[in-house]
Amino acid sequence: MLTLLSAPYTVVGLVLVFRRIALPCATLEIGQDGIVLPYGFLRRKSERVIYRDIRAVHEERVRGRTFLVLHATTDSGRIAASLLPNEDAYTVVTSILFGKPNLI
Repeated sequence: MLTLLSAPYTVVGLVLVFRRIALPCATLEIGQDGIVLPYGFLRRKSERVIYRDIRAVHEERVRGRTFLVLHATTDSGRIAASLLPNEDAYTVVTSILFGKPNLI
C-alpha cells in the first residue's frame, strides 16, 4: 500500500531532476553594459537590462528576504539576495547599481 502511495512522488521527483539537468536555470549575470535577470517559474527565463535604461533602484524587504528592485524604462525586475553566493557579493552588486563603484 505504501508503495502505491509513494510511486507518484517518485515519478514527479524523477521528472523534476531530468528537467533540471536538461533545461538549466537562467543565472544572474553582471556585465559591462547591463545585467541579465532571471525570472519566471523556477527562473527558467532571463531578461537583459542595460544600465542606462535603469531609472530607479531601491532595496525592499519582504518577510525577511531582501531584494534589489530595478525600475527600467520598459520593465522592472528584482534581484533576490539569495541569488548571490554571500553578503559581500550582494554589497558589490548594490554598489554597482547604486552607482558607488568606490565600494567595490
